[in-house]
Order: sequence, then structure tokens, then C-alpha cells
Amino acid sequence: MPTQIYKNIAFVHIPKTGGSSVSQLFPNSELFINKYLHVIENEDHFLLLHAPAQLLKKYEPNLQFTFAFVRNPYTRFISMFCMGKTLAVHNYKISAEGITQFCNDFKKMNFDEQVIFKSMTYFLYDESICIVDRILYYENFDDEIKKLFKLLDFIEPSEIPNTNNNFYIDKNDYSEWYAKCPMLYSFVNEIYKEDFKHFNYKMI
Repeated sequence: MPTQIYKNIAFVHIPKTGGSSVSQLFPNSELFINKYLHVIENEDHFLLLHAPAQLLKKYEPNLQFTFAFVRNPYTRFISMFCMGKTLAVHNYKISAEGITQFCNDFKKMNFDEQVIFKSMTYFLYDESICIVDRILYYENFDDEIKKLFKLLDFIEPSEIPNTNNNFYIDKNDYSEWYAKCPMLYSFVNEIYKEDFKHFNYKMI
């Protein structure tokens, strides 16, 4: 689901951070892409789907609260790579060989310009300043949702959804990718170094 606005609250949906599950907890929200597609004609379609906080602040200056989930860059990258295949963003094989070639071609093929592969910092920061009110962590998803609803003074959901799981891999299999392809560590460390710094994930 895209970035969305619920009353005076906005959820900044960073790709592959559990956003589809979050979206189900805020029914009848207004989707940013639906509201502003007619006035942001030159923006990339996927940018509108996953509008960064800077766009929200620009077009919704009276928001009272903004939040987002972040995720360990190592697991997020594998999930992004697999989802990119599903979305036809790339055509590399879902394998150690395929992801190695993808990393080698990443900048040459301008994958770094694709919104799905942009850093979490891109979505949440304006230069060196974080411009969302609350950052939550994917790794503690259920507990973070409960804390969020308590903070917003909402009734805690009876069931927390878990949707849009990756079709190619089990959520516990990420370490196997790095065992098979150790160069992934240095690649992720370089491409997403700002995410490690800003969101306190440990770099290997």
C-alpha cells in the first residue's frame, strides 16, 4: 500500500518495511497518490506511491503526526531485490549468481534511481534532519504497533496483520544469502551506509 494520510496522521511507507500490514490498521485512509497525482505530474509514479516525508510536509503542512517503519538494511535489501523481480524492475535470477550480477550492475543500470531501492534516509530525512515524528522498527513489529496505538490513544487492534510476505524467500532465510554471497555485506554497507548511521543498525 502507498503512503497514506489518516485524519491528521501520515504514514510514510518505505518499501519493504512492513507497510502493507500497517496500512490495514488504518482503514479509510486517504492515499497520497490519489490526492496529489493531478498536481505532481512530473514525479515518478513509484515516488508518489511511496511519497517521502519531504513531499508530505510540502503538500500537507498541517499534519499533526508522522511515522514510519525502518528495517535492518541487510534483510531489507534482499527483500527489495526479490520484490524488484516481482515488479519487473529487473530481470535477474533470484539466486546468489543473480544478485551478484545485480550488485555489479547496480549503478551502471541506474537501479539506485529506482524508488524501491532508495535508502530509508531518503524517505525520512531532509539533509541531516529527520522530519518524521516517530520511527518504529520492523524487527519488533507487533510491539511497535501496540506502542504506536497507545501513543495515538487509539484502541489496540485485536489482531495485527502480517501481509505481503516475500514470495521468493522465507523471512528466516536472509542469512543464507550472505553466506552464499559474502560480497553483499560490502555492497549494502556502501549503498545504505546512511541508514546504518541514522537508525542504529550494526554494520557487519
